[in-house]
Amino acid sequence: MKEIPKERLINIPFLRQIWEVSCKERIKIYLVGGCLRNMIMERESFDLDFAVDSDALILGRKIADAIGGHYFPLDEERSTGRVIVKTDSRRSELDFSRLRGGGIEDDLRSRDFTINSMAVNLDDIFCGREKIPLIDPLRGLEDLERRCIRSADHTNIIEDPLRMLRAVRLSATLNLSINEGLKEFIRRRSESILSISLERIRDELFKILSIDRPHSFINELKALNLLTHIFPEVESMERMDQGIDHKYPLWQHSLNTLFFLEVILLNLQKFFPDNYQQVERQLSKETEYQIKRKELLKFASLFHDIGKSFTNKQVNRFKLCKPFEGHEKVGAGLNSKISKRIKLGGISTRIVNKITLNHMKPFNLSKTEGVGEGNVYRYWRDIGEDGIETCILAIADAEATRGVHIHINRTAIDILGLVRHMISYYFEVFLSDKVKPILSGRDLIDKLGLTPGPLFGMIMKKVEEAKADGIITNREEAIKFIKKELPFW
Repeated sequence: MKEIPKERLINIPFLRQIWEVSCKERIKIYLVGGCLRNMIMERESFDLDFAVDSDALILGRKIADAIGGHYFPLDEERSTGRVIVKTDSRRSELDFSRLRGGGIEDDLRSRDFTINSMAVNLDDIFCGREKIPLIDPLRGLEDLERRCIRSADHTNIIEDPLRMLRAVRLSATLNLSINEGLKEFIRRRSESILSISLERIRDELFKILSIDRPHSFINELKALNLLTHIFPEVESMERMDQGIDHKYPLWQHSLNTLFFLEVILLNLQKFFPDNYQQVERQLSKETEYQIKRKELLKFASLFHDIGKSFTNKQVNRFKLCKPFEGHEKVGAGLNSKISKRIKLGGISTRIVNKITLNHMKPFNLSKTEGVGEGNVYRYWRDIGEDGIETCILAIADAEATRGVHIHINRTAIDILGLVRHMISYYFEVFLSDKVKPILSGRDLIDKLGLTPGPLFGMIMKKVEEAKADGIITNREEAIKFIKKELPFW
């Protein structure tokens, strides 16, 4: 019989208290699933799953009372409940579900993958044994040692097609390989992913994007035919040649952009030595559904050029048209629709839209000789904090674009150097100046005799631009500037 060293299990938070409640209620309870898998792999796990040989709803409520947690039912029909426990250092979710089938082995056979189809009886942990018997009817431990993801039963995937996406997510987060037989099955059944709620698809997708190097797993989703069912727009991107200014077709360019973005995100101190901590804090902010801005940036990088498929203009004998002119505006609209389709929240949708809409602005600034502070000021004024993600994307986009046939403007400012300057300006100048405006509305009333109205906003905007350009430096100069320029406004 396979066994697990006791020390890997005995100190799991709340486990003894849970066992004591089960003993008092005379209920057999098993630690199962992903948390047990993580313990075997010696990976930290704060969330625990239990299979219960009784009514899990009743037991879950009693355990919540015993450990001071908050209880709520997840699925009353299947007798599944959750207890949430918050401490100073962490938040843990403890899930309890009634055993399916005739016992623990039947329950394990109904799960998604063999590596999640293992269990231990809590009685064995706390009754003096040094080696804990592992219940492993599908040889999940062997698959774990081989670093292989294999389905417990293909029928279980047919019952819940989200498990196809979960296989890729586990491969990404645990550094495991998907069994070739499972891959082939997923390819054949890939269209069934569309039967799953988009909220569940969104959660799995952004868990993949949350890892440090997701680009190869996005490629895996494509190879398994899952990505094009979720995002049919990828097909037109894959077929599209971008011309002599790009070395790669559009979809490959997008994947390359994500790859270079990963490099930047893993080396923030190298890329932004003066502001990396501030950038990291910005990227770590959560929006909705526990999605961070960093993951939204990765998502936007995949579709930042999606508008090119719809703005692919040709040069004809009567009119010269710039290829892809306006693709960022078209792309922003498309990405808003995609974001809403996969049920991103309003804040997340707005961020993806802003990144896409403005992703060409750092490039356009780089083509301006002697970029002035006024240009940089206007960039941040118009985009705000989303400009940080846009700046970072610009570096990755530039790296993904370059190739042996690229014609680089010799007068262009280096993108990285420009972006470093822009980000330093944002944190060290723009934010402080924004807190302390050079002029107030009261000044316009008292010093210039103006009446509050729409003109106020326009005047304040002109004053801040003049300040950024170095034309004015204080309140007195601002008032003289307004008096001089007001007749022309």
